[in-house]
Amino acid sequence: MIGPSMGGALAQWFGMKNVFIITGVVLLITLLLTIFLVQEDFEPVEKGDLLSIKEIFGQIKNMQLLVGLFITSLILQLGVTSISPILTLYIRDLSGDTGNILFVSGLIVSVAGVSAIISSPFLGKIGDRYGNHKVLLGGLVLSFFCFIPMGFVSTPFQLGVLRFLLGFSTGALMPSINTLISKITPMEGVSRIYSYNQMFSNFGQVLGPMVGSTVAAGFGYPAVFWVTSGFVLINIFISGFNFRKSLRKTDISE
Repeated sequence: MIGPSMGGALAQWFGMKNVFIITGVVLLITLLLTIFLVQEDFEPVEKGDLLSIKEIFGQIKNMQLLVGLFITSLILQLGVTSISPILTLYIRDLSGDTGNILFVSGLIVSVAGVSAIISSPFLGKIGDRYGNHKVLLGGLVLSFFCFIPMGFVSTPFQLGVLRFLLGFSTGALMPSINTLISKITPMEGVSRIYSYNQMFSNFGQVLGPMVGSTVAAGFGYPAVFWVTSGFVLINIFISGFNFRKSLRKTDISE
């Protein structure tokens, strides 16, 4: 939330090149604080006591569900990052005023973070009570219905409202995925399974901008949102298929 809005404001005040210098200084300060102030009580595990990745996968009862969650993470990041290359250009076309385009773009990008902050604790409680898989499906459905009208908006304000609503879904997605992975993964290998999930997520971040820029170049900016909604729809079907036996349960591990 803070990053995009602050980045837009800094670019407006100091220029885009100086934003990279300011970001580098902030990261250096973060590095120094981590080195000197963060204390970790870590006991390394002997190599002989580590489970092999084959043994970890062998202890997972529902491998299909795990692979489905990996794919969900990939498509989720693909959908989120596919609009990144064109969002500022799309806002410029909608507003027609380039005077404060960077600041407005930063606000519209960050407004989704506001709703995500508001919704995350509430959605966490719902997940604990009714099941994280249901929260995940609900978040995907909401994001699908938010992406489609983004291609039809006529003002930056309308896009901002839809981005705000989209934040309520993003506040449910990644926490639900991580919780579901932890429930079906043995404790001895949960860190490595998380790393595989992060790998799929990073791959989605690679594909997303490539897909978004290609679609925008061939079919225009609005088409990016419609293609993104198509990927989300695929994600809904994959998740629905994986959770088909658990929709009446609160815990997929039952």
